[in-house]
Amino acid sequence: MNLQQLKILKAIAMTGTIRDAAEILHLTQPAISHQLKSLEEELGESLLIRSRPKIVLLPAGLEVLAAAERVTAEIEDLCLRFSPKEPDEVTGSLRVAASTLGIVYLYGDLLQAFIQRFPKVSLVVTATESGIDGVRQLMAGLADVAFAPTAESLTGLGFTLLGETKHVAIVSSSHPLCSLTAVSAAELRKYPFIRYRPDAGSRTSSDKLFLSNAQYPPIFLESNDTEFIKRVVAMGVGTAIVPEFTVTRNDREKQHLAVLQVQHLSVAQGYGLVFRQDIKMHTVRLFRDLCIERRELTMRRF
Repeated sequence: MNLQQLKILKAIAMTGTIRDAAEILHLTQPAISHQLKSLEEELGESLLIRSRPKIVLLPAGLEVLAAAERVTAEIEDLCLRFSPKEPDEVTGSLRVAASTLGIVYLYGDLLQAFIQRFPKVSLVVTATESGIDGVRQLMAGLADVAFAPTAESLTGLGFTLLGETKHVAIVSSSHPLCSLTAVSAAELRKYPFIRYRPDAGSRTSSDKLFLSNAQYPPIFLESNDTEFIKRVVAMGVGTAIVPEFTVTRNDREKQHLAVLQVQHLSVAQGYGLVFRQDIKMHTVRLFRDLCIERRELTMRRF
């Protein structure tokens, strides 16, 4: 049994004749008769009586017709869902995982643009503690895409680079280092340090700086909450290394934070969209296309 045979039975039931069914389906009458014979032989029962003026379906034919209508309707629905259409007609769902830091500072505008372009797609955004946590959700099947920093652990996954970010040191305006414009790892080691928790992209940057030839400064605390880190630094109890885009003009003026360039720290760290290459979804493709389209707008080089 195949889809063509089911379509033939539907056409015959609708028109009542093989000739009219052949015309609708753009087939010859012998081709239709051959398909009907093959279907009846496969099922082991006659499906119709060739009477005049119209063909009559037997009980077995009516049963197969009911199944044919269900099957063809579902296939038509699938074709309608996945066929090219206007953006506001696209349906489906998309699960996105990203760190809270990324959602607040980097990806919010991109998510908003996707919602506006594809309003009928159900978008579910999960805030994770770090970008790598988002990748873990992706691998576990709990997310369809994830935003994350570039890392060796992404081997085997698809990655679309969206931008790069630079890291800087922050201290309070009353800190002994506040008068400097740039600071070295050796100078930072003299004071208590507030660092991100493991797996955070910013933790990777501080690890590279301090562990390449010595060790960290005394660790005052660990946190993945950037706003909390800035508040503690503003109290004058430590220093920290954070993404430069997280330090606003208001932070400098109201919280009295000073921003210092860090010597010998990698110029930039990439971030972007991570996806599984072995799973094909039309909403993932649309989201990735939008990321690429807006890459020049979302690319932030500091």
